[in-house]
Amino acid sequence: SNGLALQFAAPELRDDREVVMEAIVNNGKSFRYGSDRLHKDSSVMAVQGLAPGSFKKSKNEQAPPPESLRSPNGYIEYRRPRFWTWPVVLCASHAGSMMPQEIPDRTDGVLEPERELDTLVEEIWNEFGKGRVAAPPLISSKLHPMKMDPNTPRHLCCRVKSQAALEAWDAYHGWIAEALQRSVATFGFALLLDIGGQSYRRMVTEIGYIVDLDDFLLFDSVLDKSTRPTSVEALLRGAVRPAGGRPGGLSSLLRGAKSLGGLLESRNFRCTPSPTSPEPVQAVPLYRAREKLASGACSPEELAAVTYKHDGYTIRRYGAPATLTEEEGPLPPAERQALGGRVAAIQLVTSWLGVRNGILERRLFGEHLCWAAETLLKEWVGWVMPADTRG
Repeated sequence: SNGLALQFAAPELRDDREVVMEAIVNNGKSFRYGSDRLHKDSSVMAVQGLAPGSFKKSKNEQAPPPESLRSPNGYIEYRRPRFWTWPVVLCASHAGSMMPQEIPDRTDGVLEPERELDTLVEEIWNEFGKGRVAAPPLISSKLHPMKMDPNTPRHLCCRVKSQAALEAWDAYHGWIAEALQRSVATFGFALLLDIGGQSYRRMVTEIGYIVDLDDFLLFDSVLDKSTRPTSVEALLRGAVRPAGGRPGGLSSLLRGAKSLGGLLESRNFRCTPSPTSPEPVQAVPLYRAREKLASGACSPEELAAVTYKHDGYTIRRYGAPATLTEEEGPLPPAERQALGGRVAAIQLVTSWLGVRNGILERRLFGEHLCWAAETLLKEWVGWVMPADTRG
């Protein structure tokens, strides 16, 4: 078998001497994916052709330091690049752990941060900056979701009208808007990647575009004719387009080979929607769950098992602002005009297994997400990173 498959193996397999030695025999490059313990094992090192004690693990290359800004209470962080290299903005609303007593606890909605999401976000940001003069902007909430959830409308982000929580919400979205406006002014468009996590769907990362669940059950030819809003209209119908034309219609952008899910799957990260999992939901279980939900007999766990996180306030606010009501707090007119419908927003709800559950998994996902985002922009808007920005 292909020895490089070791990089996607479970941590216990990467610590198994026989498995690692067999992988090295098939491909010597797979040595790097073995555990730290086996990097010092004399038998494994002999198979690799190294003398005992000669292997020195290289340090993880770090992205160039940004301008680091914090909101007054330190609840929101904004890593503003010193040089705008990427037309990409990263954000994370549920990776915080701060529990200030001044903000009352929330009692519904997302109440817990996903395990290791903060370290995954850090790794993604770092991988985008490796070998380049700067990483993209990153806006992240440091507050525990039980205190404030910035991925909801302002009036729902906290339990009571906590001034500290509302100011944190304002800082989070104010800095996202600033970064997107700068990107649009610099590149003519922007891609917002909202990084989250889930643990209920094993080994699968869910990618959200605010596309209606029922639309994923349609044939591609029918889906391509849909006029319902999505958060990626800027990639599909924006003014900026590649010289050779776009790779296809809406179905191709959502679940084709050149979609974000398709590109990540080509690097062995299971995603939905994607070419191998084009329908994130199944019709019959979804219909039955909706019936039970209407009668009050469906638990949140049951609903989560048959649906997926296709929607989110953040990607709706910036990728499809016209879909928000006045009560939900749409973008102010000046900000909406500045963005001019040139922002595509995608939500990644990452898997625990295979993405967040180990140091190597997080680093590899960050590396391949960086490649996938760059390829997506090349295919759909014709953007190629200039050689003089590659560090």
